[in-house]
Amino acid sequence: MEMGLETMVFTPAQWTSSQCLDRVDLHAPSADFTFVKEGPLQSALKSIALDVLKASGSGFARVNIDLKAEADGVFSESLICTPLAFCPEEAFTYEDVVIKEEFPGGHMAFFDMLVASKQIRSGRDRDRNQHLAGVYDGFAPRYHAARANTGLSRMQEDLSRDYDFSGTVLDLGCGNGEFGAILHGNGVSAKISAIDVSEGMTRSPYIQDHYEKPLLIGSMDELIMSMNDFDHVVCFAAFQFLDPVHLTACLARIFMVARKSVTAIHEDLSDAYIENMKKRNGELCTNFNHVSTLEEFGVPKGWKQVLMKRFPLYDNPNLGETVYGFVVRFERL
Repeated sequence: MEMGLETMVFTPAQWTSSQCLDRVDLHAPSADFTFVKEGPLQSALKSIALDVLKASGSGFARVNIDLKAEADGVFSESLICTPLAFCPEEAFTYEDVVIKEEFPGGHMAFFDMLVASKQIRSGRDRDRNQHLAGVYDGFAPRYHAARANTGLSRMQEDLSRDYDFSGTVLDLGCGNGEFGAILHGNGVSAKISAIDVSEGMTRSPYIQDHYEKPLLIGSMDELIMSMNDFDHVVCFAAFQFLDPVHLTACLARIFMVARKSVTAIHEDLSDAYIENMKKRNGELCTNFNHVSTLEEFGVPKGWKQVLMKRFPLYDNPNLGETVYGFVVRFERL
């Protein structure tokens, strides 16, 4: 399937029945096919599927492969078999089972990934991302003073002391890099990489002193798709800049990238706050409240939620209100 500008190939499975994969009277999918775990064969099947996906021009394809052994080698005949429908409640088909088993967020996130990938490839949000970068380039000189002694900074301090962040860390929407400084200041042995849309924010001395180079400058929902694995993925007060479809796709990829933990702070924004941001920074600077998006995404298979807490993030002087947020942490089982 397409995954942003990248592609993802699911684990192939060997079908052992003469029945059609899409028959509605199938029972116990595990009895009908087995996942191919063997290295060389798995790699060959994934390569074939990827070639067919690219040739199809589709965002997703299932490939039926009939392997034939002859004297001079093994050959395959491939057929694109894009399913007519999915059944997320009871997994009858290979597609349903492999999405349920391997795709964080399940069918909802899978479909959002397809939509987000097409939009990323079309450049739909290019103007919006450039506008957002300009807003935060201008805000960068005042950012440190604005976040000082806030609930956000105090929560980051608490997280660095209470939870493990040792090893490799990917900081999404890193801003001026103060979380990296907090980790190292508290003696955490962490090698920190980062993504941020604003180049101006990343010129901070915290970034220069505490983060790996080069940093990636661009939209996190696009750049996360090409990232390798990290022990920990963090994102603090940046989810609100993605719409629900792109956030869900981004979350799915985050849980693929993270080996040990995912930690985030997301803002519980009021309608007044969202409208005020548009008035001050333009219509392209849209924010979203993602409390329901995170709830609907749920806890992916193979993970457990170890923290969820609502707390005051900071005071908004433009509205005279306190902005609240949620801190969440997930750890791999």
